[in-house]
Amino acid sequence: MPASVSRKVHDTVRILTPSLLHLGANVHIMDYSVIGVPNEYEDVFENPSQRCVRIGDATTIYPMVVIYEGATLGTRVVMEEGTRVGSRTEIGDRTRILYKAQVHDNVRIGDDCIVGGFIADNVTVGKRTSIFGSLIHPYSGRDPRRWDEEDELGPIIGDDVLVAWGAVIIGKVRIGSGARIRPNCVVTRDIEEGEKFDGS
Repeated sequence: MPASVSRKVHDTVRILTPSLLHLGANVHIMDYSVIGVPNEYEDVFENPSQRCVRIGDATTIYPMVVIYEGATLGTRVVMEEGTRVGSRTEIGDRTRILYKAQVHDNVRIGDDCIVGGFIADNVTVGKRTSIFGSLIHPYSGRDPRRWDEEDELGPIIGDDVLVAWGAVIIGKVRIGSGARIRPNCVVTRDIEEGEKFDGS
C-alpha cells in the first residue's frame, strides 16, 4: 500500500461493521476506540445507506473514542480521548473534539471548530466556532419518564462564536456570528451578531 494511503488502526479498536466503514488515507485510530455503534433509535435512519461511517483523510482518533453508525468526520479531524459522536452527525474539516466531549445525533459542526462541551441532538454549529458549554433542548415534555420520546430542535450557532465554559444554550435559539457567550450564562433567547452576552 503506498504511503499516501497508509492507515494505522490499533489491534484493540473495534469496528462493528467493517463493510459500512469508509476510511480515508493516513487515518490513525488508537486503542480501545469503537467505530459503528448501533443507534438504539431506529427512526434516526431513513434508509440503510445512512448507517455508513465516513472518516476523512488524516483524521486522528485517540483512545476510547465512540463513533456511532452514520457519523461523518471530515479531513484532519481530531477526536481526543473519551469523546463520542452520534449517528447522522457531520464534523467539519480540521475540527477538534476535546477530551470527553459529547456530540449527539443529527448534529452539523462546521470547519475549524473546537468542541469541549456537550452538544445535544439536532444542533447546527457554524465555522471557526468554539463550544465549551452545553447546547441542549428545553425538554418540554410533562412526563419525566418519557424524556427521550420527543425529538426537539436544538440551538443554531453561527460562525466565529465563543460559548465559554459552563454556559448553557437552551432550545431552538439562534446565536449570531461573532457572538460571545460568557462563562456560566444561561441563554434562552436569540443573540445578535457580535453580541457579548453576560446573562443580563
